[in-house]
Parts: sequence; structure tokens; C-alpha cells
Amino acid sequence: MLTGVELKLKILLLLRLKKKAELNKIKRRWGVRPVIQNRKKCGEFLTSFLKYKIVDHEWFFLYTRMNPSQFDEVLALVGPVLQKRSHREPLSPSQRLAITLRYQSQGDPLFCIASGYKRTISTKPSSVDNVIKATVCLHKFIKQKEYSLPDAKRKYCPQSLCDKDSDNGVIEGEWRREVGNQFNILLEETECTGRGGHNPGKDPLAMREKLVQYLISSAGSLAGQVN
Repeated sequence: MLTGVELKLKILLLLRLKKKAELNKIKRRWGVRPVIQNRKKCGEFLTSFLKYKIVDHEWFFLYTRMNPSQFDEVLALVGPVLQKRSHREPLSPSQRLAITLRYQSQGDPLFCIASGYKRTISTKPSSVDNVIKATVCLHKFIKQKEYSLPDAKRKYCPQSLCDKDSDNGVIEGEWRREVGNQFNILLEETECTGRGGHNPGKDPLAMREKLVQYLISSAGSLAGQVN
């Protein structure tokens, strides 16, 4: 049995916790942000994604890095996991997958994607962790689908696309030439072109090249290490 003093202390503690929770509670200005209320009519999922999927398969591939049949196949696999339950109308699994592929293939800032799809931005660490895991699984899934094809016919990450390591250093992949052809510039000059916010500066590029030469070469290796 609690004594009178202990009971009063517990009541005071509960009142204090309640007051603290009320102070920390976020006061919302509105239920749904006004600029995204028309997302069903003006959102990018309807105005761009679905049109590309039905009419323009070339742009759909540039948008998602896969063709419509591959998208539907991936959706069938991950759709049940992407289905959310909410008292509000949740995003459909196809729209969640489209947003994820847009972020993965284009690398646009989250605000630009959220603005185009008329959605709010989730900054929870768990959301970032889930996106990273999903991206890795998706990468392996698509590569596995093309294992039986010769390298010249692979559309997703062919062997000649990526850099490779050798005894003499790095064998540059075709992605470097693709970047140069796309922007009509040399890859080594991208740090001084000012094209977009994702280009690294000169110092990070120099540091990366030093690490590459060390990590994927025999320099610094010790006897007994496993290659």
C-alpha cells in the first residue's frame, strides 16, 4: 500500500510529465499542407510517371532505369511490404516504388521529389535505413535478371560500365565517358564547371584518387592478407 506522501509524489510526477509532453507537442498549422492538397490531379505520379509507363517507354526507362514489365515484376514482389494502413489515404505501393526509383536513378534532392509528387518529406532515420536496404536488394535483383545476357546486351550496370581494379591500378569504366559525352565535358573538369549541387570539389576528388590507389593496389598490403 502506498502512503499518503508516496501517492502525492506519484501524482505530482504524473502531472509534471503530462505538462512536459504538452509543451513538447508540435502544434500543426494545418492538417494537410495547402500546396499538396491537389496531388491527385497535379502530382508527378499522374502527370509524368503513368504517362511515361503507358506511352513513352524510353523516358520511363530513363526515369526508373527499368522497363514497365520489370517495374510491375518488382512491384509484385515488394507491393505487400509497401502497403501502409492509415486513417488518411496512404500512398499506393506503386507510387511508393516510383518515388524510390526516382530518387535512386536521378539522385535529385528529396525536396524536389516531394515537391513534384506533392508529398511531405520523411526524415526519420528508419526511413533512410529502409531505403538503403531496399536499394541494395533492388540492385541485386535487377543484376540477377540479366546474368544470362551477354555484356553487350545488358541495360543495367554491364560489366564494362564500372571501374575495375587490376595489378597496375584502376581500369576506368564506360560511365566516365558517358558523363563526359552527356555534358560535353571531361570528367576531370567537372569540379570547376558548377553544374548542379552534386558535383564534388577538387579536394574531395583528389582524396578519393589517393584512397583508390591505396585500397585497390598492392601498396600498403601486409604479408598474410587475403586478396
